Amino acid sequence: MVVLWDIDGTLVQSSLERHFFAYVREHHYRISISRTVLHMLRLGLSSWPPMWHKMKLAYLRGLPAAEVSDLFERCWSERIERCLFAGTIEAVRLLRERRVRQVLLTGGPRTLAARLARHLQLDDLVAADPVLVDERYTGAVTQPHPRGRRKVRFAETWLRDNGFGWRPTVAVGNHFDDRFLLERASTAIVVNPDRRLASLAQSRGWEQFDPRPIESGGRLAEHILAAARETTVM
Repeated sequence: MVVLWDIDGTLVQSSLERHFFAYVREHHYRISISRTVLHMLRLGLSSWPPMWHKMKLAYLRGLPAAEVSDLFERCWSERIERCLFAGTIEAVRLLRERRVRQVLLTGGPRTLAARLARHLQLDDLVAADPVLVDERYTGAVTQPHPRGRRKVRFAETWLRDNGFGWRPTVAVGNHFDDRFLLERASTAIVVNPDRRLASLAQSRGWEQFDPRPIESGGRLAEHILAAARETTVM
């Protein structure tokens, strides 16, 4: 069995990158917002539709990789760590103890997502790899954001490369854009959903969980294990 975890809004409040950008702004770090906007406009106007992965990290453009890594670490300890959802984090821990293979799927920067993966003691991560030139950020990542149908393709590539199929898989998400992955997996679980996903989950009979209380972690983990057993028998 493989569990495919969304990160933003599922394991952490808001998103990793929003937390990081806010942290950078709050600490008056030396990023030029005007330079960032101009860079994004230039790239957006030079290709249509805009190639957003070419400008995703525009606010980090020109910064040394080592400096950004230090910023990520400080942001994690001072801001992000306290914004993790206790329930879903507990579910990850319980499933890890049962040796369930778990994959984190995000469009956020790999360095930041990898810090979460280390905290969760998980080895498998699909994230955005920044493009560096002379060990400095260019503002681009190597491939488009894994969202919507693209998230299914990213998951499918990981499953194939690691010798798994789609049965049994469990997908956990919170946003309406996650619906394609949720529909493709053997079992769909929704946590902290937006309004449209909550409505879809109700119509499809997908289980919904509150990720905040730690007590929900045990129920979520047991539901995942039971769903996997049922899928395997079918």
